[in-house]
Amino acid sequence: MLVFSYLQGTTHLVNTADHILIAGLPKAATTFIELSIAATTGLPHIDLCDTYATEQRLNPEALHRFMQPSGGVGGKHMPASPLNLALLAAYGIDRVAVLTRDPRDCIVSQWHHLNRTVMRDTWRRHIHAAAGLVPMGYYDLPREAQIAALVRLTLPRYDAWLRDWLKVSENGIINIRFIRYEDFVAAREAAIIDILEWFSRKVDNVIFPPDGEREDGVDSVTNFRRGLVGSFRDELPLPLARQLDEHVPPDLRQFYLNRGNGDR
Repeated sequence: MLVFSYLQGTTHLVNTADHILIAGLPKAATTFIELSIAATTGLPHIDLCDTYATEQRLNPEALHRFMQPSGGVGGKHMPASPLNLALLAAYGIDRVAVLTRDPRDCIVSQWHHLNRTVMRDTWRRHIHAAAGLVPMGYYDLPREAQIAALVRLTLPRYDAWLRDWLKVSENGIINIRFIRYEDFVAAREAAIIDILEWFSRKVDNVIFPPDGEREDGVDSVTNFRRGLVGSFRDELPLPLARQLDEHVPPDLRQFYLNRGNGDR
């Protein structure tokens, strides 16, 4: 599919098969899927966003490179903010694949992610606290208090991120295809082939990125832990698991896939 956009008096020809924009909820295998698509298609993987986590903003310079005829794959955890949506519109980008996951399982994966050495003992240590996703002094807290802090501060951000993309989908501002992590892990190759077909690109097989070193089960390159569906019930302390089992916002019910009766 070809789309014309107009920016600063020039015409940009957008081939959606070569410009594959992914926006993923944190801890929904976003990097793994982006790298898989890049390896499969031969398109360059472009880091399109600056800042961090759910606050990410599109970098105009990176987006300009992405929109060149050579194309690209990228998007990371880009939220549906007014600035990001305006930049997409300016370049005539008419579709985004949005990766989702039950936010309660994302909390479990985020806890594992934050406690990796590369997060805890480097310059990244204070980023999440500065963004309000965890409290200052997070790493001085015991495990249960860390998880409780993520539930209190990060879970509402995940809900808001999903809610904003859902509004974009309902308003028809951009064509949105929601890809559920739960479906992806059940059939990884089929899910990526489906994403590429939606972008008008046909492939017969998928090339997955090679495994990197792992810490606490998390891949050092793709940040992919291969977390199990419904893991919040198995990995969290019982009171927190029961609290999360009851946390299903009515407007986001389609993304909260692991509903149960609160039993472990």
